[in-house]
Amino acid sequence: MGDRVLVKPDPCACGNPAPALRVQGRASDVLAFPAADGRGRVTVPPLALGTVVDRVPGVELFQIVQTDPTGLRVRLHPAAEADPEQVWTAVLSGIAGLLDDLGLAHVTVQRAAEAPQQSPGGKYRTVVPLPAS
Repeated sequence: MGDRVLVKPDPCACGNPAPALRVQGRASDVLAFPAADGRGRVTVPPLALGTVVDRVPGVELFQIVQTDPTGLRVRLHPAAEADPEQVWTAVLSGIAGLLDDLGLAHVTVQRAAEAPQQSPGGKYRTVVPLPAS
């Protein structure tokens, strides 16, 4: 989860010349997909996806990025001793199985060429949802 902070461009009403801040709360990395029948949305908590990938031997670091309403991109950094192709096959199988169990077989999963990327704060987010619109 990440903190959501809203910054008011004007100085604080209390007279402090610094910008006013208002903490909105925590924002979860829950992924939302349209249901297969087109009616409603199905949400997937990051822990569900993370647990599937964490169970795969040979995964050192990973990141699952929602690229569009029905697309995921998986960035993998396999362990040095692991076979990258075997790791990818197992990760893909695990994610596809979870999505199928949730009625989301229409969601595509792609392997990314790039490694997991750090956020501006220096953290590796394991699940990156689409930006809120």
